[in-house]
Amino acid sequence: MNYSDDVPTTRIEQQQWINPTAPSGHWKPREAPKANGGWAVTALLFFWPLAFVAFSRALSVPTLLALGRVQEAQEASDSVARLGKIALVCGIAVGVLVVVLQVVVLRDIAAASDGPLNRLPRY
Repeated sequence: MNYSDDVPTTRIEQQQWINPTAPSGHWKPREAPKANGGWAVTALLFFWPLAFVAFSRALSVPTLLALGRVQEAQEASDSVARLGKIALVCGIAVGVLVVVLQVVVLRDIAAASDGPLNRLPRY
């Protein structure tokens, strides 16, 4: 079998090969979407209820790619990133809320310690 120099011979070459007769930029190989497992871990750390969906969607990306359903794999990858970002915002919001409540409670305790309860006899 004879191969000319401009014919791709392997799958990698086929993906990187651009049709020389087509205008520049018209055909580019499509990159496979990432599973975004890092965002799934972020969901687990910051707001675990979202982690169930995030991990299931992240684990479905390679399966969808293997089946050739690239668009669905891209949507699953995007949803993992979105869920991870939502979990990060929820985790930060809950953390700020906890700090604010602690400051308020400690301030009230400090104010109450100067009140009449502080004058009670201690045994």
